[in-house]
Amino acid sequence: MEKTIINGIEYVPKTETQLIEPKKGEQYCMVRTYSAGVFCGWIDPQKTKSQQNSVRKAKRIHKWEKAASLSELAMTGTATPDECRVPEPVDIIYLERIIEVIPMTDKAIKSINSIPVWKMNS
Repeated sequence: MEKTIINGIEYVPKTETQLIEPKKGEQYCMVRTYSAGVFCGWIDPQKTKSQQNSVRKAKRIHKWEKAASLSELAMTGTATPDECRVPEPVDIIYLERIIEVIPMTDKAIKSINSIPVWKMNS
């Protein structure tokens, strides 16, 4: 990640997702459900012990490339964003039957945010 130092203070650029103000205690995560698919967005990690949670500013990961697993996608993102399919995000989605929650790194968030919005006719 690029860093700038001014007068001895280190500054790091924020990703688009980080610019969205998280609610107290929220974390940006990749969430896999039993049948609804994979999403990323802001969740309350205190609720991850149940199989239900809401995801704010949720992006559905319809298809990804250049990552062997969701774990890798959540840690490093994708090297080929133009080959991935991520439709327009929704303000909030309520999910049930959550089977996996992976906190994402800044590198992965930046990568996911670089994926162009996919539409059926594009």
